[in-house]
Amino acid sequence: MLESEIIDDIKILCQGVFDGNFDVTIGDDCAVRKRIKSGNLLLSADISIEDVHFSRKYMSLYEIGYKSAVSNLSDIAAMGATPDFFVVSLAFPADFSKRDVLQIYEGIVAAAAEYQTPIVGGDLSKSDKIIVSITIGAISGKRVLRRNGAKVGDNVWVCGFPGMSGLGFSLLQEHGRKEAEKICGEAVLAHIRPKARIELGKYLSNNELVHSCIDISDGVAKEIRTIAKESGAGAQILSPKDNAGFFFNGGEDYELLWTADKSFEPIFDGIDFSKIGEIISEKEIFLLENGVKKPLEFFGFEHYK
Repeated sequence: MLESEIIDDIKILCQGVFDGNFDVTIGDDCAVRKRIKSGNLLLSADISIEDVHFSRKYMSLYEIGYKSAVSNLSDIAAMGATPDFFVVSLAFPADFSKRDVLQIYEGIVAAAAEYQTPIVGGDLSKSDKIIVSITIGAISGKRVLRRNGAKVGDNVWVCGFPGMSGLGFSLLQEHGRKEAEKICGEAVLAHIRPKARIELGKYLSNNELVHSCIDISDGVAKEIRTIAKESGAGAQILSPKDNAGFFFNGGEDYELLWTADKSFEPIFDGIDFSKIGEIISEKEIFLLENGVKKPLEFFGFEHYK
């Protein structure tokens, strides 16, 4: 299997999502983008490693590629920007066939096509395990949503159902793919095939009543702590009716959590919203349960424990 042969096939796969913003893409030493006429250029990078972020025991190579791309897109959604390009670096075991490599790429290309984001370059290498490293570029309008803008008195909102992906992951680990899908296919799908809330992020960034935003990649507990710390404030969060552990600690939901003025009410079709708390001046994170306020004992998912 020659690297040049794989690159040729990858270039063919990616042609369907090329656009006119690049004069040079895959096949040269660098991609060349045309001049950006207005707005800001955003850059983000994410790495997915086998047996750390995913397992071939319950995910196909295609699904691994797709989810790796979506995790990058979610960071762009959180800042209210429009994705502009992917640069994909892929490392894989020596016993991989060309078809194995292309299956991962097919998943990445599927996400790229869904979110209209061309793949303009990257690299290939060998490794003991699959490693997918993706850099994404995006273009924002005049306003970029950040984590440090929360104001005392803001309501805290989330979209979707945080914790669903964590539940799916737990079921996959305990029961395997086939049985997990029988128990709760919705949770498995949330973990295997998440969505990046690109259009919602742009909607939020265009509303001045929205003051801060973050994507829920490491659980609600960690994300609200991050927003509170960056904003020099605290928060009180309502206790969910059930599955509090998954809600607060479960990762890889890729939903959005944001704070907004009390007068803000989201009007956006096709996505569920929940008001889950409030930003407070006291620099602590509290749980509100049956009207009683106590320190939140959940801290979210930690990668380095």
